[in-house]
Amino acid sequence: MGSLLEYKKGGEPPAADADWRMLAIDTNTSYSAVFDSDDAGQAVWLRGCWLSTRQERGPWSATNSARIPG
Repeated sequence: MGSLLEYKKGGEPPAADADWRMLAIDTNTSYSAVFDSDDAGQAVWLRGCWLSTRQERGPWSATNSARIPG
């Protein structure tokens, strides 16, 4: 089906699965997230996994971080 992408804005990396929010399910090899201009400069934590056509998740990627531009 594609990849499932999740994120958390600001602070430290998420400690629990409940701290993550769904960003997208995407089939493209690259993805550009859009955040509010008020979020500029904040850290954003990201992770992803493959999602099969049966809605089965693969293993999560390592957690990565970036700064929201603005």
